Amino acid sequence: SVSHCYITAAEQAKFNTPIHDLDCRDARLVEAFTKLGVRAETSCNNLNTWTLDQARRAAEMPGGGKMLFIPGDGICVQSNWDASVHSAAAVDAYVDRTMQAARAGSPMFQVQAFSQQKLLVPLKRSKEINLN
Repeated sequence: SVSHCYITAAEQAKFNTPIHDLDCRDARLVEAFTKLGVRAETSCNNLNTWTLDQARRAAEMPGGGKMLFIPGDGICVQSNWDASVHSAAAVDAYVDRTMQAARAGSPMFQVQAFSQQKLLVPLKRSKEINLN
C-alpha cells in the first residue's frame, strides 16, 4: 500500500500551496505508478469487496508480474504501526498480537514484521532482526 504521501518544496512553490501532505489518491501520484504499468485501485469500497482471486487479476501487469497500487495507512488499510517494537522478541509478540486483533477488525490491514531502528548507517541489527 502507498502511504505517507507528500509534495516537495519545489512542488509546493509550483502549485502555490502551503500544504506538505498529499492525498495518496491524488491523480498525479497514481499516474506516476500507472505510467510504469502498475495497476491501481483507489476505491476502498471496491477493494473491500474483492476476493483474493479478483485482487490477483486486478494486479496483473501488462508485461507480466503482479503489482497493485492501493491507498494505505489510514485510507484503505489499517497500518497497525507500533514504534515500540525494537527487538526480535518484540517483533514476534507484536505480530501474534496484531494478527489476532486485526483479523477481527479492519477488512484490509498490514503488520510490520520488522524492528524499528534509529536511522544510523549502517543499520547493524537489520540482518539479524529482519532475517525472516
